[in-house]
Amino acid sequence: MATAELMKWPGDPEWKKAVEACMAVLEDEARPMT
Repeated sequence: MATAELMKWPGDPEWKKAVEACMAVLEDEARPMT
């Protein structure tokens, strides 16, 4: 997974927000639908 690579990018707040939003979506989709 390229997540660790993404996190190594310079601390651009907008970039960080985009990555965190993406991670939240991935975690959401990984959860079983109840």
